[in-house]
Amino acid sequence: MRFALLWSLLAADAAVASVCKPRQSSGSSTAATAEIETTTTTSVELSTSIATSTVEDVAITETTASTLTVAETTTSDIAGPLETFILAAKVEGTVSEELSGADRDGSPVVWPTPRFIASGPLIISIDSTTSYLQTSGGFYLCVAYGDGTTPNGVKLCSAESLNNPAFGALTCEQMEDRKIACEAQAGQCISDGENNVCSQLPGTYDQFYYYRGLFNGVYLGIGYAVNTDESQHPVELKARRSSA
Repeated sequence: MRFALLWSLLAADAAVASVCKPRQSSGSSTAATAEIETTTTTSVELSTSIATSTVEDVAITETTASTLTVAETTTSDIAGPLETFILAAKVEGTVSEELSGADRDGSPVVWPTPRFIASGPLIISIDSTTSYLQTSGGFYLCVAYGDGTTPNGVKLCSAESLNNPAFGALTCEQMEDRKIACEAQAGQCISDGENNVCSQLPGTYDQFYYYRGLFNGVYLGIGYAVNTDESQHPVELKARRSSA
C-alpha cells in the first residue's frame, strides 16, 4: 500500500515537470524573435542615414558648380578695347547702326537705309604704327575735303591716295569705353573751273557728323567741333565686336 502511494506521487511529480519544460522552450523562442526584429529595425535606420548623407553631398556639389559658372561668365564680359571691330552709331532713318562701304578706293562710308543698301559692315582695326583706321581689305578711312559749303565726307583711301592733297588720313584712338576718337588735318578743295585747288586750313577736324546725300543715303563726315551747318548732325562712333 505504501509502495503504491509512493509510486503515484513520483508519477505526478514527473508529469508536472514534463508540462513546465515546453513553456521554458516557448519563452526562449519569443526572446530570440524579438532580438531579430530589433536588429532589423536598427539596420533600416542606418540605411536611411547613409541615403541622407548622399543627397546632401550632391546638393553641395551642384551649388558649387553653379557658382563657378556665374563667375566665369562675368569675367568674360569685361569691356575693353577691341583689336578688330566694326564702327556703329544710332542714326534715325537707317536700317542698321553699323557703318558700311565697298572695299575700294574712294568709296564713301555710309549707314544702310531702305533705299541705299551697302555690301556689309566694314571690318576695322587701328594700325599700330600710324594709328590709321584700316579695313580688312587694306584701305584706310580718310577725309575728302569739301569746298567750305559741302561736307567733308569720310571715304576709303588707298595708301597712294593718302598722298593726294584732296584727302587727309584719320588718326584714331579707341578709348576704354570703346568710343572712337579721330582727327585729321583741316583743309578744303575749291574748283577753279578746271581743277580742284586744295589747301590746308588751321586746326584739325575732330568731330564726326552724319548728313544726307545722293540716293537719300546717310553719309559719315568729319569737321570742326563747332559747326553751324544744320544739315550736318554730330554723332559719336563706337567700336563693336565683329561677328565675322
